[in-house]
Amino acid sequence: MNKQIIDNEKYFSNVINTLSDGGVFGWKDLGEVLVKKNGKLVCKQKAYDKLKEITSKDYFENNFILIN
Repeated sequence: MNKQIIDNEKYFSNVINTLSDGGVFGWKDLGEVLVKKNGKLVCKQKAYDKLKEITSKDYFENNFILIN
């Protein structure tokens, strides 16, 4: 697996582990806000698509949820 993908997954694992349920992560570069809910980050389409690009399939499917 690509080192950058591993680093991205470590970063988002830290975000998920640091936030309490209902906690907010602001992704300034994308202009998006992700919210922790039931141990996962809930996000809109723009962030969801980007996360799919920068993490492995298994990590992505286990840690992110799309909302509209």
